[in-house]
Amino acid sequence: MGYRITVIGGGSSIFTPQLVALLIRSAPLAGSTLCLMDINPQRLELMDALSRHIIRSAGADLEIESTTDRLQALTAADFVITTVAVGGFDAWEQDIEIPARYGVYQPIGDTVGPGGLMRALRHVPLMVEVGQTLERVAPGAQVLNYTNPATALCLAVHEHSRVKVASLCTNTVYLRDEKFLAGWAGVRPGELTSPPPAAGINHCAGLLELRFKDGRDAFPLVLAPDHVPHEHRAHVGVTVGQLEESPHDHAAAIEHLRCAAARDAIDGDDPVVRTQRGPEDVHQRVNASLHAAG
Repeated sequence: MGYRITVIGGGSSIFTPQLVALLIRSAPLAGSTLCLMDINPQRLELMDALSRHIIRSAGADLEIESTTDRLQALTAADFVITTVAVGGFDAWEQDIEIPARYGVYQPIGDTVGPGGLMRALRHVPLMVEVGQTLERVAPGAQVLNYTNPATALCLAVHEHSRVKVASLCTNTVYLRDEKFLAGWAGVRPGELTSPPPAAGINHCAGLLELRFKDGRDAFPLVLAPDHVPHEHRAHVGVTVGQLEESPHDHAAAIEHLRCAAARDAIDGDDPVVRTQRGPEDVHQRVNASLHAAG
């Protein structure tokens, strides 16, 4: 007998296909039902069709349901995955651009700083409502939250409901990739112990050690400033004594410092980032400034 796995925000064209691709390879989840729930019926219909195609092509034992009714989706759920964006990209744009008008530049703005605060204010009510609904219709369900700001949302659900909740983040794949690390260290793939151990909190995780298979420490090879290719800096924040496991523009631990560098680098340009230029322009300007600042 399988599980009932509900995805709140199941119309996501980024998250849902990746999730389905993982589920079809999981033997313990064979025979489970994946219920996709979204308030956008067009996106939901598309992800329903794509999910069925992936499952059919793989010959996997996984059923798909889809609904716009959140209560129906949550009822009798064993696991609830939340991946939502209240207000969509329009709201996220304001999270970035309003602070930018006052000289606060944010590479992402969904976890810390004013952007993280505004995003929390939009998402906390929904997440608490999900938790309180589960108390009635699926009290034993485990909530796995992928929505940012992850820590704030997890805390809100924990404080205002009795359901089990944990927030997760995939972080970056680069520091879990054996070929990437081997190339960076200048050794052959297979010489390093993989995967290396990592620990931390959301958007503030790092590799604890990096070793050759014979036990020798490989950290000095990748931490040496003159041994870090510039293109790798775009994906990995190198901090004192560890490798940051979040992308350089998405790490809560360093976002404030990087934003300060971006603000200084942008200084002299018009500090008002006009909304008609779109959020991607803000990201391009900040990321370019981060590279210029080193």
